[in-house]
Amino acid sequence: MSDEYSEPWPAEDEQTEVVRAYERASQLRPDDAQTHFDYGLAFMELGPGLEEHALRAFGSAVRLRPAWVQASGTLTLQRAGVMTPSASTAEPSSFHQET
Repeated sequence: MSDEYSEPWPAEDEQTEVVRAYERASQLRPDDAQTHFDYGLAFMELGPGLEEHALRAFGSAVRLRPAWVQASGTLTLQRAGVMTPSASTAEPSSFHQET
Protein backbone atom coordinates (compact mmCIF):
# COMPACT_ATOMS: atom_id res chain seq x y z
CA MET A 1 0.00 0.00 0.00
CA SER A 2 1.29 3.44 -0.91
CA ASP A 3 2.03 6.14 1.66
CA GLU A 4 0.87 8.74 -0.84
CA TYR A 5 -2.02 9.85 1.39
CA SER A 6 -0.40 9.38 4.78
CA GLU A 7 0.62 13.01 5.07
CA PRO A 8 -1.75 15.10 7.21
CA TRP A 9 -3.89 17.65 5.43
CA PRO A 10 -2.47 21.15 5.71
CA ALA A 11 -4.16 23.09 8.49
CA GLU A 12 -6.33 26.03 7.49
CA ASP A 13 -5.10 29.38 8.55
CA GLU A 14 -6.67 30.79 11.67
CA GLN A 15 -8.68 33.48 9.89
CA THR A 16 -10.36 31.02 7.53
CA GLU A 17 -11.09 28.68 10.41
CA VAL A 18 -12.80 31.41 12.46
CA VAL A 19 -14.82 32.66 9.48
CA ARG A 20 -16.09 29.14 8.80
CA ALA A 21 -16.86 28.56 12.48
CA TYR A 22 -18.85 31.81 12.56
CA GLU A 23 -20.79 30.80 9.46
CA ARG A 24 -21.70 27.47 11.08
CA ALA A 25 -22.56 29.02 14.45
CA SER A 26 -24.72 31.73 12.89
CA GLN A 27 -26.64 29.06 10.95
CA LEU A 28 -27.17 26.98 14.09
CA ARG A 29 -28.12 29.94 16.30
CA PRO A 30 -29.14 32.78 13.99
CA ASP A 31 -31.06 34.60 16.72
CA ASP A 32 -28.29 34.55 19.34
CA ALA A 33 -26.89 38.06 19.61
CA GLN A 34 -24.11 36.91 21.95
CA THR A 35 -22.76 34.50 19.32
CA HIS A 36 -22.60 37.26 16.70
CA PHE A 37 -20.96 39.65 19.15
CA ASP A 38 -18.34 37.13 20.29
CA TYR A 39 -17.39 36.36 16.71
CA GLY A 40 -17.13 40.07 15.97
CA LEU A 41 -14.56 40.29 18.77
CA ALA A 42 -12.74 37.26 17.40
CA PHE A 43 -12.58 38.82 13.94
CA MET A 44 -11.13 42.01 15.46
CA GLU A 45 -8.51 40.06 17.38
CA LEU A 46 -7.39 38.26 14.23
CA GLY A 47 -6.45 41.58 12.75
CA PRO A 48 -6.45 43.21 9.33
CA GLY A 49 -8.54 41.72 6.60
CA LEU A 50 -11.52 40.73 8.71
CA GLU A 51 -12.99 44.16 9.39
CA GLU A 52 -16.01 43.53 7.16
CA HIS A 53 -16.71 40.24 8.94
CA ALA A 54 -16.51 42.03 12.30
CA LEU A 55 -18.89 44.76 11.12
CA ARG A 56 -21.41 42.20 9.88
CA ALA A 57 -21.21 40.20 13.11
CA PHE A 58 -21.62 43.28 15.32
CA GLY A 59 -24.42 44.52 13.05
CA SER A 60 -26.25 41.22 13.47
CA ALA A 61 -25.89 41.43 17.26
CA VAL A 62 -27.30 44.97 17.29
CA ARG A 63 -30.13 44.06 14.93
CA LEU A 64 -31.11 41.19 17.23
CA ARG A 65 -30.79 43.23 20.44
CA PRO A 66 -31.03 46.95 19.60
CA ALA A 67 -30.90 48.03 23.25
CA TRP A 68 -27.61 46.22 23.93
CA VAL A 69 -25.32 49.17 24.57
CA GLN A 70 -22.07 47.19 24.47
CA ALA A 71 -22.83 45.77 21.01
CA SER A 72 -24.08 49.03 19.52
CA GLY A 73 -21.13 50.97 20.96
CA THR A 74 -18.65 48.43 19.61
CA LEU A 75 -20.32 48.53 16.19
CA THR A 76 -20.12 52.33 16.15
CA LEU A 77 -16.44 52.33 17.12
CA GLN A 78 -15.64 49.64 14.55
CA ARG A 79 -17.42 51.60 11.80
CA ALA A 80 -15.47 54.71 12.77
CA GLY A 81 -12.21 52.81 12.64
CA VAL A 82 -11.51 53.56 16.29
CA MET A 83 -11.80 49.96 17.45
CA THR A 84 -8.76 47.96 16.40
CA PRO A 85 -7.38 44.66 17.65
CA SER A 86 -4.82 46.50 19.78
CA ALA A 87 -7.55 48.71 21.26
CA SER A 88 -9.62 45.72 22.29
CA THR A 89 -8.28 43.88 25.31
CA ALA A 90 -11.54 42.25 26.30
CA GLU A 91 -12.19 38.56 25.97
CA PRO A 92 -15.56 37.55 24.51
CA SER A 93 -16.69 36.04 27.83
CA SER A 94 -16.18 39.38 29.59
CA PHE A 95 -18.91 40.85 27.43
CA HIS A 96 -21.44 38.17 28.30
CA GLN A 97 -24.93 39.51 28.21
CA GLU A 98 -27.52 38.29 30.66
CA THR A 99 -30.74 37.21 29.00
